[in-house]
Amino acid sequence: NWACYASHLAILREAYQKCPTCDLMVYEDDVIFAPNFKQRWEHLLSKLPMDWDIIRIGAQSQWTPPFAVTPDYLYSSAVANTWGYVVRAAKVKILADLLAGMPVKGHWGVDAVMQLFNKELKTYSPAVPLIQAASACHDTDVKPGDKECETVEILQRAQDQLKKSWPQGYFRSYCEATGVLRTGSQPCLDDRGEMCCPYHIPPYAEMQGEFSEKCP
Repeated sequence: NWACYASHLAILREAYQKCPTCDLMVYEDDVIFAPNFKQRWEHLLSKLPMDWDIIRIGAQSQWTPPFAVTPDYLYSSAVANTWGYVVRAAKVKILADLLAGMPVKGHWGVDAVMQLFNKELKTYSPAVPLIQAASACHDTDVKPGDKECETVEILQRAQDQLKKSWPQGYFRSYCEATGVLRTGSQPCLDDRGEMCCPYHIPPYAEMQGEFSEKCP
């Protein structure tokens, strides 16, 4: 998580320094764009409220129920993944400062941290994701001697499969309460609270000794 945190923060800082009046688009390097992406993107922009601060272009999950749902977009409360997002120019520095001020910093995933700012930064998502990751492989997970997990062939197969059956929505892992999964939601992956009803409360405990969560 540290490398991901550092790279996103660096991008935000650099973008603001270069052009403080420019909106910022950030994509991971292995994303696949939805068929007819340009038309879908233009349609989304035409439907979004003018008060948007961040657009989370694609994700696997909506971790908690959106604040509002329309046929064209979601007013999101907690979105998984940082496959791609757009930050309005006036909010780039604000997002960077919020990320930099997190006590857990890179110890916690950037996608999860961003949900903590949904009051300061209005976040929207398309009703159907506009991008998907072609690989579940992370550069920081690769160890010496590991087989290459992002070869041209692997990425091409993933692209072909996605183009054939593009996801028409999001997985959901909604919570009944802190650490209590809604019936039918994904089970806890392990006993860490941040994986059970993901990131409802930041895991300050390991950094500051304040509190911790456990799965039920």
